[in-house]
Amino acid sequence: MSSPVPQFPQRNLFSSSSPQPTTLQIIRRVAERERALESSHREEMTQASEAAEDDVTSDARSTFQQRTSALQEQIQALSFGNVDDLARANELLASVLSLKDEIERYHEPIKRPLKEAHAAACKAEHDDLDPVVALEKKLKQGIAALDLKIRQLEAEAARVRQQAAAEASSAMQQQMIEAARQSGASEEVLASLGAMEILVPVVETESFARPKGYSTRDQFEVEVTDILLLAQAVVAGSMQKEVLQANTKLLAAMAKASNGDLEIPGVRISKKVSVTGRKAR
Repeated sequence: MSSPVPQFPQRNLFSSSSPQPTTLQIIRRVAERERALESSHREEMTQASEAAEDDVTSDARSTFQQRTSALQEQIQALSFGNVDDLARANELLASVLSLKDEIERYHEPIKRPLKEAHAAACKAEHDDLDPVVALEKKLKQGIAALDLKIRQLEAEAARVRQQAAAEASSAMQQQMIEAARQSGASEEVLASLGAMEILVPVVETESFARPKGYSTRDQFEVEVTDILLLAQAVVAGSMQKEVLQANTKLLAAMAKASNGDLEIPGVRISKKVSVTGRKAR
């Protein structure tokens, strides 16, 4: 007797229970895949370009450093003690100026956008801040004026209270002297009462209430109305000499105009040689 053959359920391998994508969906998926591949390719190209730029930058700066080191060695070899060194120093100066110019021209395209961006950011900040700063200034000026007025009112109120206390003290003293005179006190006693200091407490009143949040401090502005009087005070020793500051720019211009042939009391004129050079061609 033959063994039974197992039976398996028949299945159509070309059918699926999930819905099949439409032609439009397939086209979209292919397009998305192509876009992803293109984006990845662009990113790789960008990274390669940035790496190449980094290599160029590194090479340029390395060249600058090498040329700088070479010039440094040649300049250190100069003693500047021999007239013959003048021609060589002039040649090296031309090379240094050329290298300096190349470095500045190399970095300028990199710095310019940053400078422009910084200037634009500062302008935008000022455009936004200036009206607010103007409001702040106006409020602070008003608060300062009101606070000064309150101080004046408080000072006047304190003066009035002190005057009232002084008048009360004088009246009390007169009453005591008159009472002593009526009781037959001697002139010596009356004089003693007249010399007696009677203190009457000053009545303190509440000061003006200030809102919390702001504070004040005194600042002082100084204007010199007569420089000669100030100089005389310095000479006399009543003021420190630091209050007088020499105008060195004016003095330097006067020395240049006279080619150094100028004598000014308290001023020493020394001549220094300024050197300019030409870049190597």
